[in-house]
Amino acid sequence: MTGHPSSNYDDAVIRAAQAGVSVDEMAGRLGLSVAEFWRYAGLGIIKIRVAEATVDNGVSEVVVQLGNKMLIAVCPLDPASVEYEIRFLRRKRSSERVTGH
Repeated sequence: MTGHPSSNYDDAVIRAAQAGVSVDEMAGRLGLSVAEFWRYAGLGIIKIRVAEATVDNGVSEVVVQLGNKMLIAVCPLDPASVEYEIRFLRRKRSSERVTGH
């Protein structure tokens, strides 16, 4: 049996914090209060992915997604030099889809 979804989420938040990104920072950059962030997280609306640093590059990447908004944090070993970027995902309209013919 797999773990409870909230425990998986808590693990992701812990890994993000270890990489240098706090809940306060993630919430603020997504335009949410901390309470809203936790509420949406509990509902499964916010997704967090952490790519751990490797020996080769020493850089972690934290990606937090809320709907079509993505917060990407590139976290080098020095926590003072974390770089943040917000991206908005776009879906193609049905008229823009390419058919296989």
